[in-house]
Amino acid sequence: MVKITIAALLTVCLAGAVWAARFDVRDFGARGDGVADDTAAIQKTLNAAAGDETFVMVGRMDGAWHGWGGDGCFGEVYFPAGTYRISRTLVYPSENSRARKLALTGAEGAAIIQSDPGADIFFFNVIMRLRLSGLLLDGGRIQLNCWTDNVDMTTIFIDRCRFEGALQDAVCCRVPAETAGKPAPYRVRWREGVPVLLPWQEEFYNSTLLEISHCEFNDCGKVMNTSCDLTVVRDSTIRTPEHQTGPVFNVKNHLYLYRVSAEGSGRPAGHPYWIDLSVTCENKALLFVDQCEFANTGDAGWCLVRSTVTPGYIPSAIRIADTTVRSAGSPEAAIVYLAEGTTPNILSLRRVVDPTGEPVRAVAYGRELSEREFGEKLCHYKHFNRPRINFGFGVSDCSANISPELAGGAAAFRQEPIPAGVLSAVTVPEVELSFSDLDEAFPAMIDAEAFGVGKESVTDQCSAVEAALAEAARRAPATVIFPAGTIRLTRTVSVPDQVRLTCRGSNLFTMDPDCRQPLFRAAGNRVNVWENLGFVNGSVAVAVESPGDGEYLFDHCTFYDQTDCAVRGMGPDGAKDDSRLKLTRSRFITMRALESNLAHKEFSASWLYSDARLNDSAFAGNLGGELLARHLLAVPILPRTELNDGRVSTGKFEDRPWGNNVRWFDNYGKFESSGSRYGGEFCGMSPVYNFSASGSIYITEGFSYHGNRNIRQVIVHCEAVPRLLVLEDLSCGAEARDAGHIAGISQRLPDGSEAESAAGIPLYVSNLLMHEP
Repeated sequence: MVKITIAALLTVCLAGAVWAARFDVRDFGARGDGVADDTAAIQKTLNAAAGDETFVMVGRMDGAWHGWGGDGCFGEVYFPAGTYRISRTLVYPSENSRARKLALTGAEGAAIIQSDPGADIFFFNVIMRLRLSGLLLDGGRIQLNCWTDNVDMTTIFIDRCRFEGALQDAVCCRVPAETAGKPAPYRVRWREGVPVLLPWQEEFYNSTLLEISHCEFNDCGKVMNTSCDLTVVRDSTIRTPEHQTGPVFNVKNHLYLYRVSAEGSGRPAGHPYWIDLSVTCENKALLFVDQCEFANTGDAGWCLVRSTVTPGYIPSAIRIADTTVRSAGSPEAAIVYLAEGTTPNILSLRRVVDPTGEPVRAVAYGRELSEREFGEKLCHYKHFNRPRINFGFGVSDCSANISPELAGGAAAFRQEPIPAGVLSAVTVPEVELSFSDLDEAFPAMIDAEAFGVGKESVTDQCSAVEAALAEAARRAPATVIFPAGTIRLTRTVSVPDQVRLTCRGSNLFTMDPDCRQPLFRAAGNRVNVWENLGFVNGSVAVAVESPGDGEYLFDHCTFYDQTDCAVRGMGPDGAKDDSRLKLTRSRFITMRALESNLAHKEFSASWLYSDARLNDSAFAGNLGGELLARHLLAVPILPRTELNDGRVSTGKFEDRPWGNNVRWFDNYGKFESSGSRYGGEFCGMSPVYNFSASGSIYITEGFSYHGNRNIRQVIVHCEAVPRLLVLEDLSCGAEARDAGHIAGISQRLPDGSEAESAAGIPLYVSNLLMHEP
């Protein structure tokens, strides 16, 4: 069977292609003076960027489909400082274009103002990769309206932006027509180069990872209206309109709020509250609020969450932790309000504070459910036919004025919290790097095109790349800016110390698939950054050899078809290591994503696709030290079984050693997973195997599906008994296995046999829910 790879497709698709570039809106006639109408000029800029993108489908691996979607190179639309006034919605891509990827960047002081309050600012029509940073968006109905058409591996990253005065939503990215009357995206018609938007309705899922970081939302009707498979809002601030009406967040599917500071203002007549949570067409809803602060003016408090969610094939969850919220005096008189006849599977309030000191309930009910109703109506639904404990509730360590009472039948499912000392012992901190502003940290700017990179799109570029890096080494700390095109390498390129490799849009470094060596090596370096880059083929994309105190950042990168792993980071043999490695806001369709023994590692806000040929191995390996896996959207590819039911064989590839005992992580150190979704495609694969007696595992605030017929159908398998194993607020739509008093643990016994048992393991569990499909 012919093996088709991205590299082979690139040779066909990109021969003679124009290289993507930075598109400055001023070059297309935008004035940015706050007076002129810049709509036509900005639309021309977007159209030019759409025409410049390259696109390839993801290849097939020995005849097995290796994921959905595709990738390629794309440019950046740039807004210099200025005020850009528009009068209709800006649309991407252009007429008859199949472009799906774009970067939008604003210089400090760049603002886009919508003059028409009934028009959106941007409509992204079937977007697959979007990066937006540094812009102020003011006015309009919806400021960012993103339609993904359920294209898998869609990633939307919004950073350092300010949203002002959206009449309806600052950010909208949702499944339309989930229920009658919900607003839908537009059908785009073009008339003489001008987009005309016609409302229409169609139902799709929304396989999207959306992250919003370091942003401000001021006076917007709603901060967001989303139904993504994973939405993360972190390190951001919110100030509502003076008279907020209804919810600030309208959420379906999965939302994680982390270090969000919000201040509300509204009259009781408008019934303001913070989060409206409901289920998707797949009956999914997961809400996690961590280390946030919600304040409001006026005499009455605001309810934090109003929920209509019910149990689903993915167990629904609401968790509020380490958060301050003023809810006393709200109409609900509670922090969480559950509509009549509804409940999530998990409801957990941990270390929540209402600062007023006035009495308030943790949970209020439209109508309390009796124990009989839990047993007869809710414990058996859809796929679930056997009696199991499918619920876990708890209110613990909250301020004294918060009543922990769980009414009606919910009280029967109360679970005790994990002891604080245990949590302290297993928690892994975020990786903190010594630099944040990359332009300041690497000030010398080197244009790689000046050294010949990109002049020939299908020939060996090694010498040109090395010449640009040599100049960067001479002027270090320095930034090398690569063009947004395909750069072909024939040998491993060494990266100097104190050098940042970046692209203003996104490029692809590629190597012949038969060339089994790393694309890049950083040996003995103390600081390196890889940003906005793509890597295709090679045994390893980047091999890092730390001297023991290095700092390494991978941000907004893509990795395809490495035969070994995308990133390998190793410390000095036998020496103490204090290195830091951070992989964030990236995409992986490769054999393995990470293999590292560096002391401090973080793997966050990324989309993971496993390789169909992965076998008896993990997608990522923590070979020592600490690893924090946070906000990951992980989708397994296991083609020996049905996509929708991993217990059923397809009858294909049975002669291939694929998909046996695969898992997401191997652990030889200290491992924490929080806020991640380990997906249910093909019924999923196990989150983690442990191989070290000195290791620890902590999995919290997430979802796991691990029922594929060819794997150990467990959350954690222990080849060695870890020092501590903690499972908290974790919902599992997996084929459950009973193991003592909980489900989902297996271990290697001293005699070499295996047992599905937690016996002898230092195990702490709170709100671990297992379901059987």
